[in-house]
Amino acid sequence: NWNGMGCAVCSLFYSISGGADWAELATPFWTMSWGNGVSYMAFVIATIFGLLNILVCIFVQEVDAKNKEKEDEIAALFDVMDTDKNGSLSAEELSEALRNDIVVAQ
Repeated sequence: NWNGMGCAVCSLFYSISGGADWAELATPFWTMSWGNGVSYMAFVIATIFGLLNILVCIFVQEVDAKNKEKEDEIAALFDVMDTDKNGSLSAEELSEALRNDIVVAQ
């Protein structure tokens, strides 16, 4: 017995957040009718695999963007250290760069 809409919505939240076993919460829906049971399962599946997947995607994109910024910074640093601009960094160029206060500060 959910005692109103607030408790029902709370139980739906528990279903997708691990606060309660969603199979236990599905029993009253299946008892009412198979349509309600299917609707409840569709909610759980759509929320877990749809909405939460979108949220994870947003976080991954943010991390990827930050990694791209760091990659650009590192590429710029190596470009500064590559004094002969041949696309590779020799031991001499690295040694010289490590003595350069500007390069070390970056």
